[in-house]
Amino acid sequence: MGSELFCCKSIDQLLSDSENAEVRLKKSLGWLSLTSLGIGAVIGSGIFTIIGTAIAGQKFQASSILNAPLLEYLIHHSASFGRPGAGPAIALSFILVAIVCGFASVCYAELAAMIPIAGSAYTYTYATMGELIAWIIGWDLILEYAVSNMAVSVGFSAHMVGLLDWFGLHPDPRWISPAYLPGGLSDLQGSMLYAPGWHFGSRFPGDPMRTVVYDFLPDTLLEQVENLRDFLGVLAFDKWMGNADSRQAIFFRARVHDPLAANPPRLGFVAQMVDNGYVFEGPHWRWGDSPIQGLYFRPLVYRTVRGLAEFEPWLDRIRNFPEEVVDQAVKRIPPAWLEGDEDELERLLERLMRRRERVPDLIEQCRSGRSNPFPIWIP
Repeated sequence: MGSELFCCKSIDQLLSDSENAEVRLKKSLGWLSLTSLGIGAVIGSGIFTIIGTAIAGQKFQASSILNAPLLEYLIHHSASFGRPGAGPAIALSFILVAIVCGFASVCYAELAAMIPIAGSAYTYTYATMGELIAWIIGWDLILEYAVSNMAVSVGFSAHMVGLLDWFGLHPDPRWISPAYLPGGLSDLQGSMLYAPGWHFGSRFPGDPMRTVVYDFLPDTLLEQVENLRDFLGVLAFDKWMGNADSRQAIFFRARVHDPLAANPPRLGFVAQMVDNGYVFEGPHWRWGDSPIQGLYFRPLVYRTVRGLAEFEPWLDRIRNFPEEVVDQAVKRIPPAWLEGDEDELERLLERLMRRRERVPDLIEQCRSGRSNPFPIWIP
C-alpha cells in the first residue's frame, strides 16, 4: 500500500495517458490567461501588496506573555514583539524575489519541455515524487488559486468603492456590507438559512469604507479611550445576564464632544462592546457565576476601581429595571423560536428579575478569581 502511494508515473506513461481522450486533462487556459492570473494575484490587490508595514515595521504589545503568540514569545522572550521596518531596503527584497522567481520560471520551462502536457506542478510531482505527494500538491494549487482570487476580489472591491467615493458616488451600504444578504442564504440542500435583508451583527460604528476598527489597543492608547468607564457598566450587565464569555470590545476613532464643557469636539478613541450571544451561558439557559465571567482580558480598564460606588449609575439602573420592558420584549419573540419552551423561558425571566439584587455581590466575587482585577479595591 505504501509503495502504491509513492508510485511515480514515467514520462512516457504520462505522455501516453495524455493522448487518451477519456482520461487526459484538457487544456483550458493559455499562456495569456495564466500570466494574467499570476500577475493579478501578486500585483493586483492580493495579500502581497500590503508593503506598508514591511517598509515602516510593525510592533504589537500584548497585555502579558500569556496573551502573546507562542512563537513570538519564544523568539523575543517578551510580550512586546513585531518586526523592524525595512525602509528603502525593501527594493532589495523585490530584486531578490525577482531573481528567485526567474529561477522558478526556468525550472517550470524545463519541466514543461520534458513533460509537454497539462497538469502543471501536479503532473511534474507525479512524475518525480509519487501519487500521494502529487495529490497534496494538486489540492495546494486549488487552495492557492482560490485564496489568491478571494484576496484579489476583496481588495479590488475596496479599491473600486474608494474610487467611486473619490468621484462623489456613494454606493448603498447594503451592496458593500456583508451583513446584507439581497438573496438570502441557503444550505447545500436548498433550505433557506437566512431570509433576504439585514441580519444581526450588521451594526458597524460608522462608514465601513471610512472608519477603521481595532480589536486591540496598546496600553498607552487604551488609557486614553474616551468611554473607558463603560467597561464597568457592561461588567455589571454581564454579571446580571450571566455572560459566560469574556467581555469583547472593538475600538475606533471618533469626534467626542463633552456637553458640559465649552471646548470644541476632539478626536479620540471610543470603545464599542461586542456581544457574541453567550448570556445565560449560551444555549444552556442558566447561570454559572464564575468569578472571571464577563471580565475584559485587559486589567487596565479596572485598575482605578476602588469599590462598588464606581459601578454607579449602572447598578441602580439594574436594580430598578422595569419588568414591563422584559414583558414587551418577550411578546416580540416569534413563537416559532421558542418551540414549546414558553414555560422554561418564563422561569428563566423570573430568575433574571430576582437576580438584580445579587449583581453587587457577583462583582465583588471577581476578586476571588485567579487574579484580582481590582488591585486597589477598598472593602
